[in-house]
Amino acid sequence: MNYLIKHRGQKILSWVLFSAFLFLATSAAFAGESGESICSRAFNRCAGDALWAGLFSGMQSFITYMGACIVGYDFCVRYIQSYL
Repeated sequence: MNYLIKHRGQKILSWVLFSAFLFLATSAAFAGESGESICSRAFNRCAGDALWAGLFSGMQSFITYMGACIVGYDFCVRYIQSYL
């Protein structure tokens, strides 16, 4: 029974991550039209990659990858966006 519960939880997590990826992918596709900053577009792309990593490798890789996305977004806002 423990195997069934664990398997079902992974299946639900996979669907949640995949749904979040579809949301980010569609929002990134229309990002150029809405006039978002370059940092927001880069974060959307990075978050999509993090979701793919989480979908295929597990939650730990998603958390690690998403942490790198957040740090990169913060760096972009502080140091790059002010010069553009």
